Amino acid sequence: MNPTEKQFIERWSEIINSVEKSTIPIDYVKRIQFNVDENTQKTIDIEKMKNQGLTPKTIETVCYDIMSNLGNSIDDVDFFVDIDAVAEIVQTQTDKLLK
Repeated sequence: MNPTEKQFIERWSEIINSVEKSTIPIDYVKRIQFNVDENTQKTIDIEKMKNQGLTPKTIETVCYDIMSNLGNSIDDVDFFVDIDAVAEIVQTQTDKLLK
């Protein structure tokens, strides 16, 4: 990775981290961490599922099933965003708009 790419990703990381996220398309998520009772965590590795060839719809179904099983024991949910994927789509759309 050249320095320009690193700066590009760092800029987008700052932007994305500053946004409140309540709904995120699964295409832009690396993993989801459920913080449950007694300081226990359950992590879903979305990136791994994508690499195994699962479709976004199937991944969403898996996530909803896990959320349902955990039920009221979920204290908090953390989404780990795929910065590269978000930066790419936003930059692509920005370039289209500015041309």
